[in-house]
Amino acid sequence: MFKDTGYLLLLLILTLFAVFYGKILFLLSGNPTLKKLTRHIMRYSTLQYEQIRASLLGLFYYVTPAAFIAVLCIVYQFNIFQYFLMDVRYLPYLLIGILAELSVTAMLSGLFGIFSPKTDWVKEISSIPWIDSIKDRPPALAPLVPLLGSFFEECYFRGVVFLMVCIQYPQYGWLAPFILSAVLFSLQQMLYTNNSKQAFSMLLGSVGVSCVGCMLIMLTGSLLPALVAHQSFVLLYFQRFSFSS
Repeated sequence: MFKDTGYLLLLLILTLFAVFYGKILFLLSGNPTLKKLTRHIMRYSTLQYEQIRASLLGLFYYVTPAAFIAVLCIVYQFNIFQYFLMDVRYLPYLLIGILAELSVTAMLSGLFGIFSPKTDWVKEISSIPWIDSIKDRPPALAPLVPLLGSFFEECYFRGVVFLMVCIQYPQYGWLAPFILSAVLFSLQQMLYTNNSKQAFSMLLGSVGVSCVGCMLIMLTGSLLPALVAHQSFVLLYFQRFSFSS
């Protein structure tokens, strides 16, 4: 079906980076250089060791996809910034997107009880490593963690994996990148987890977020509604968790 080697190569590259993206915090968390840098910064900061370490890990989580997206945009001459704009006639889709993402995710989350009715899912999800690490951030920065994370995730999984691929290879249609966006985003989120229950919760939530985001892009021609929907989702979703140290 897909005879264009450039197309297949791009999908392979996107897949490999998604795996790396999902493991980057685990790969860096025990890095000796990170420990040395953390201790060095402690000399000039009033923050505690874990606060600095967690903030540095977060910085790598944001910078890494940003750099990779920039390289892809240069190579494929894709101006992702123009898709942050949106025609005013599509403004209602901002609210529709938020409601749709919350509704779809809530519906999928209902499967948690069927999958394991005796599990405390709030406790289980809040113990996912990257979510649990939020309590180690400086209080003023803690709310930015899911917001910045969702921003770069949308830019990569919906902005690049879906939108850029659709634009660069229109002859292959939207279905393959639509599915790939959901699969890779789910995989990336699941790689951050410690057990099957956490992975299951991330799988369901990621599929809902990805499908709604891709559909919003198809309806509006803009990445903005997907960004707003995802960030609104994490703001509302994370209110249920307690991140006090």
